[in-house]
Amino acid sequence: MNEMTTLLLSRAHRVLRIALVVVLVCGGANMAVAKGQGAVAVWAASERFALITDTSLPGLVLVDLQTGAAVERLVMEKMRPVGVASCSACDFIFVSTGSQSQFRVLRLSDTVESLLAKKGSLDLASARLERLRLETADGEKPTDGRMLLVSNDGKTAFIASSEDRAVFRVDFDKSPNTVKILQDNKAKPFGLNWDRSGQILVSMHKQDVWRMTAEGEVLAIYQIKLAQCPGASELKPNLRAAVDDPYNENSVLILASNPISYDAVVWRLTVDSRGQQSCKNLASMIGRDSGWIDAVGEAIEFSRPHHFALRPDADPAQLIITDIDNRAVRLLDLQTNASTTLMYDRDRLVSAMAPAERTSRLSCNELEWPINPGSAGSTTGDFCLLPAGAGYSPVTLEAAETQCRAAGARLCEPTELVLAGTPAVERTWTRAVCASCWQRKARENCDFDETYKTPDAVHSHPEFLHSWRSGQALAIASADTGELVIRCESFATEPGAAPTCCADAAPADDA
Repeated sequence: MNEMTTLLLSRAHRVLRIALVVVLVCGGANMAVAKGQGAVAVWAASERFALITDTSLPGLVLVDLQTGAAVERLVMEKMRPVGVASCSACDFIFVSTGSQSQFRVLRLSDTVESLLAKKGSLDLASARLERLRLETADGEKPTDGRMLLVSNDGKTAFIASSEDRAVFRVDFDKSPNTVKILQDNKAKPFGLNWDRSGQILVSMHKQDVWRMTAEGEVLAIYQIKLAQCPGASELKPNLRAAVDDPYNENSVLILASNPISYDAVVWRLTVDSRGQQSCKNLASMIGRDSGWIDAVGEAIEFSRPHHFALRPDADPAQLIITDIDNRAVRLLDLQTNASTTLMYDRDRLVSAMAPAERTSRLSCNELEWPINPGSAGSTTGDFCLLPAGAGYSPVTLEAAETQCRAAGARLCEPTELVLAGTPAVERTWTRAVCASCWQRKARENCDFDETYKTPDAVHSHPEFLHSWRSGQALAIASADTGELVIRCESFATEPGAAPTCCADAAPADDA
């Protein structure tokens, strides 16, 4: 495998004992080399799994949307992938870089559908990376591969090329294999998604969303300024992606980010029976500030999300959103407009901690707590936990940490609580901090005890610092099903939660 480094493999069906030697990413206090990199594109492989490009590896990550953990990683340092797409029946993954694009096909050992069913992974360790030479009959080559699509039969792909101001169709079984189906010198295609009828929704950078056929015929244009999408006229946001609204036939959902302060929004743009367009905020807003808060509607905070896709077969319908600066994937429930967080990069952060910080002081055997049967797929390895009693009283985060430490244990990781399916209480503290940073200069530390909000500074400002410690990740149980989800909640609205404690099979001294 000439163009790939070691495959960093972690399985959701295998105990994660991770001690990876990697470049540290900014997700906790005093982490270096913060460059505003993380999850960029997302391809929804199934209801349970999503494949994302992560520029902080750089490479591909398969994320378990049920547990929030990274199933496997593929480091691709020579390529630094930005776009990714495939199909259930495909035995390949189509990947691209951004500007001065390279295109590759990652050949899998079986189809996506079969691999996920049999192994719960894409078996990236057995994949073969091949260079893909794309060229039109006139000898033109796409120079910019932003976002990609692959047809359900795997025979055709589409490329949004902002630099070429074009959309290309790739026919894998033909030569020459590429056709420019859309060229508009006033438009800059960025995001691609399928619509509900198999046509294509193209997000035009700072302009509009176009609905078009696979042959390039434009069927409709959704004009964000005409529809008066909040903040569109004054802030000139970057349009990242669009999908048809699953609950409103005449609406599209649009992801846009503010290039000034990196806040972002999901708009709902609706066309009435007279063809009049209107628009409102569905999740978060722009013109405020970026952060990392899970909430409902406009109270949600993002940091520079780059892409989203509908989660297949999810009920209720959900959006999978790549939140680049937060190194996270966010799920947006389209019935309640509530967001939750998948901290898929948490295992790398935990593995970088000192043993005494990472593991409990006493082992599960010493505490006489049974190893949890859900240990496979945890962030730390084998673990045990002591749930809060039915009559528990909510405590502060500080009190919960003190209580667990006094017992020789620690607060639990988010994935540990999700895997265990306990406790049967409404709110439970985890030890994961919802913290992020954005810095222009490499090798500067990011101290989350302080917050840097440079006034009136655009992202190209050489001294721009942007960091925050938005809150803490809590495991929240559904009142109806008891299912646990992870929410990043603000310290400012801290209502207290259960002091559930976890411990490790091996104590800190043995780590």
